[in-house]
Amino acid sequence: MAAIDGAVAKRMRLISSMTIALGLTAAADAVPEISGIFSVGDTTRFVLVESETGESSRWVTIGQEFGGYRLVSFDSSTQTLTVERDGSVQVVGLKTAVIKELVIVHSGSVRLGSGDGATVQKIVLILDQESAFPLGDGVTVYLKPKRRADGNLEYASRWERVGADGTKELLSAPKVIARPGQGFSIFCDGMEFELKP
Repeated sequence: MAAIDGAVAKRMRLISSMTIALGLTAAADAVPEISGIFSVGDTTRFVLVESETGESSRWVTIGQEFGGYRLVSFDSSTQTLTVERDGSVQVVGLKTAVIKELVIVHSGSVRLGSGDGATVQKIVLILDQESAFPLGDGVTVYLKPKRRADGNLEYASRWERVGADGTKELLSAPKVIARPGQGFSIFCDGMEFELKP
């Protein structure tokens, strides 16, 4: 009986090892998904998320890499990104958990920064997910929209400045409540995030 138990235990260890190895291979081969899209003029930036680990990138653009994948091209009509790794080309889209009701597309103007800041034609925000918008001078505004019970949208913002030594300073964390499709402005430390539909 002990020999049978030993053989069974050995087989179970082998199956367990194979399962772990297959899991690691799947995680290593996981293609990132788009979590955020940000366009200024001719430049489009993306936040990518590794589907297995949940790790997200900073804002990256065509030609840059994340998780071993190089960003090759973006099709704005389908909101899909072509990525390449080790000669294998794949097309990725918004996170699979994201459905139309969770995506907010602002197609008016978005003004970022101080007086002569950038003007954006379109941003895509995902409900309950934070997106980062670099404003310059080390200042980044993080914006997280959520739908309230009354149907309005609440935009929680967090304004941070990164110092020369790499330390982060929280400047402000205001919230704005707006009707869907309504514009708003948030000011902090002489900078502005303004959204006009």
